[in-house]
Amino acid sequence: MMKVAFSHRARRVATGTKRMLVVAGGFVVLGAGLTMLVLPGPGILVVAAGLVILATELDWAGRLLDRVRDRAATATAQLQSRRTVQAALAISACALITGGAAAAVIVAEHRALGLAVFFAGICSLAVLVPATQRWLNQPRNPRSKPSTTEPLPDSGHGSERPTRKESAS
Repeated sequence: MMKVAFSHRARRVATGTKRMLVVAGGFVVLGAGLTMLVLPGPGILVVAAGLVILATELDWAGRLLDRVRDRAATATAQLQSRRTVQAALAISACALITGGAAAAVIVAEHRALGLAVFFAGICSLAVLVPATQRWLNQPRNPRSKPSTTEPLPDSGHGSERPTRKESAS
């Protein structure tokens, strides 16, 4: 009997510890992304990565991530509609990649900075890829609780709960 209680308590502690580590890691990545917004680096992408990590445990992060994705979809749609903007983005991305790679290889003291600039150029080119636009425009799952008037999904066990309309007739 004592083993069962210990097992349940250990499982609760392990679940709480995992959640705490995921949330702490998400905030670290989010903080790094916010720092990269003012320093060289792919800040927006790292902020989004932090929100993705936090969204696995926190509802507000999921809602904020949906808003960020909506704004990113709007921005990339505007970018893809103008060829001059696309050309300017491609040229500047190539310049970032070239400059970042050169700084990483030539100037040893600034290798991390060069790699960050290189990665920012790669991410800029990724915006031009049609697959990125499709990913940003895909429908999102609403983060609301299911309605009580809707039928439950069939679990394959033959036990279906009738809706209010069905039980009234």
